[in-house]
Amino acid sequence: MIKKISSTETHQLRKNVLGENNPDYQFIYNGDDDQTTFHLGYFDGEILSGILTVMQTDETTFQFRGMAVLQSQHGKNVGKKLLDFASELVKPNAKTIWLNARKWVIPFYEKNGFTGEDDFFNIDGIGLHLKMSKLNTF
Repeated sequence: MIKKISSTETHQLRKNVLGENNPDYQFIYNGDDDQTTFHLGYFDGEILSGILTVMQTDETTFQFRGMAVLQSQHGKNVGKKLLDFASELVKPNAKTIWLNARKWVIPFYEKNGFTGEDDFFNIDGIGLHLKMSKLNTF
């Protein structure tokens, strides 16, 4: 089941999954509590096992960020379900959805309709990322 959650509820998964092996990982993001930002949680029973944050960056553009899925849920389409759910929620207003993908998950985002832009860039302590986007054809 997917439902909206608070920004605070994202912190543990962000820290454990996205910040794995990085004690300095900043799991509280700028804009987390903006009025145009919302957070989604995928629940396996009572367990929060996947998250995605959606931030509106202008009138028709949305950024998907901070997606994390528990290792035990990999291969169960949790990430795809979160992307699809979020895309449906923003569909009436979105012309573009973009995100910054870690290098190792680029194939996942490509399978879900995102294309790379520009060149790789490095985020200190995390690694190489690629800005990816898709137009509202979903």
